[in-house]
Amino acid sequence: MPFFGIVTNVTMLNSISILSSIFQVGAQCIARERKRFIVPPLISLVLILSGYVLFILSYLLKEDRGMNVWIGLAIMGTIFVSLNWWENYSTLFKSSFLNSISEDIARCRNVVSILSSLVRIMVTAAVVGAYIPLSGRVWSSVTSVPGDVKLVILILVAVQIVSSALCHWFVVVACKMHAMRRSFLLPMYLASLGVLAAFVAPVIIFFQNSSDSRGANYTITEYCNDITYGRGLSGDTFWFERLVRDITHTLCPQHMTDLTEMGLLGGSALCWWLGWMLCTMHIWFLQLQRIERTQNLFVRRMYEGPFLEQSMLLNTRFEIQRKKTM
Repeated sequence: MPFFGIVTNVTMLNSISILSSIFQVGAQCIARERKRFIVPPLISLVLILSGYVLFILSYLLKEDRGMNVWIGLAIMGTIFVSLNWWENYSTLFKSSFLNSISEDIARCRNVVSILSSLVRIMVTAAVVGAYIPLSGRVWSSVTSVPGDVKLVILILVAVQIVSSALCHWFVVVACKMHAMRRSFLLPMYLASLGVLAAFVAPVIIFFQNSSDSRGANYTITEYCNDITYGRGLSGDTFWFERLVRDITHTLCPQHMTDLTEMGLLGGSALCWWLGWMLCTMHIWFLQLQRIERTQNLFVRRMYEGPFLEQSMLLNTRFEIQRKKTM
């Protein structure tokens, strides 16, 4: 979503738990077991919807109607992504249709994964193929990618692949050792905050270095102008510095009309994060055997690199907390 800032893109990923919250509320209502367990997903749903409202308001303040389409696509995209984990709740609604689909998918899981990956590739190719001529661009803008950009892309792909494999392995080990809360849940909840800190901290450090070299009167506005117009950017700049400069460009206050807009974006980010936490709170009470089988712990084998921590938690099986009988 290149029309939004990096911080917005990172925080918006937490809103992909919206359908999981709806399914949990529905499952708890049908089960009619412990009423207190319906409260977290219900509050989660309210927070996620509130985050959407604040997100829309933050861009409506700009009075830029061209952003309306991208805002709608971003929200619809997160809702479609949240459909990934419908199997986690299909058996709770006692629907023979959903149960039969789940059983068919389980029997040919590898084939379904291959076909879904091919469909994603074709859809992505179709969208890019249609967007280039419709936007008046030329194909050379896609094919002629600078060498340093290719290096950053390859590094990001490698990081996603390695992190997905390592996270899955460590989570399985942590759950089988019954260290689920402190070695699985807490690191996943803090991952988004860690990513934001990793984005913001280098920007602050680079600004302080520039301020030391330019003088005490050097302001953040001047620093943003230098970043925007590429002043002081040499051709042999290290790729990490280029990445920090690109992050700085999206974080610069010149893209914010006033403090109200920044507050709305911050409020939406907080609502999405809290909503995601409440949606996955049931994992804190999940009962595991000493040596739990991986297939009994997670619903699917696939984890998405861009929203790894969200998919890991939403992929963990959901159970209705039954009333204790004497």
